[in-house]
Amino acid sequence: VQTCALPISILEIKPTASDEEIKKAHRKMVRKYHPDKLVRENKSIRQLGQTVFKKIGKIHQKASR
Repeated sequence: VQTCALPISILEIKPTASDEEIKKAHRKMVRKYHPDKLVRENKSIRQLGQTVFKKIGKIHQKASR
């Protein structure tokens, strides 16, 4: 259960989310935190975005297995 809390909080979804809702949330977060979107932001915002973007990628890899 603890491993699910992180993806749920990052993707901003409910624990009961369907596969389609999870995919939609994943795409939304990728668009929001993609490094190309944050180019004009200050360094700390870019670093935070990169961290979240990497976590989103790891979530996707685990979900794809």
